[in-house]
Amino acid sequence: MVYSAVFGTSFARYYHGSIKEYVVNVFIGLIVLNFFVGATEAALTSVVANGTLLNKLRISFEAFPVAAVASFGVQLAVGATPFLLVLTLGCSGRLEHLLLLPIPLVALALLSGGIGFTIAGLYVHYRDIPYMYEMVAFLIWITSPVFYPIAIAPERIQAVLKLNPLYAILQSLREVVLAPVIPDPYLLLLAPVTGAGVCAAGFVIFKTMKPTFMDML
Repeated sequence: MVYSAVFGTSFARYYHGSIKEYVVNVFIGLIVLNFFVGATEAALTSVVANGTLLNKLRISFEAFPVAAVASFGVQLAVGATPFLLVLTLGCSGRLEHLLLLPIPLVALALLSGGIGFTIAGLYVHYRDIPYMYEMVAFLIWITSPVFYPIAIAPERIQAVLKLNPLYAILQSLREVVLAPVIPDPYLLLLAPVTGAGVCAAGFVIFKTMKPTFMDML
């Protein structure tokens, strides 16, 4: 409501002159951004917060970042996904888009998991990581076209904004939900590839740091 009140009239021309279309685009963007930030911040402290438990029981370190992201995944599945299903049918009018809806959502979970693994491992060694990650999260937020259309930026800036790992996920989800045509195949492919790549890299980084965890907890 706040974004719409402040920016709706100004940005409506980028959404076929419709403030309602702007509202839906912002809502979808907030779903993606809030999940990412919430899941990664929960994963960040998950290993250290359970240090006492890890010293007493043989539990896989990887379970804690995974559980942190999975808990937000359940909230997404129960809370936002039913609404996205209704929006997809009402806005795109294409039943086949319902089959495409899991692609950006799974990509979002994978991306969050990869970042979560990385920062959870770093936090074991460097306890000031949360303060640094606040700055990173803010940078990701401001460079994600959530409350503004990417079209307002010059082409050179657009190229930089598209490097944001959330961009492909965000835009592909919007196209699946809102577009009356088949979404851009490139974005639909880029989103899960990016998510899987970041997840794999984060897992490897976490595994590399894991042998030293018990000395730091």
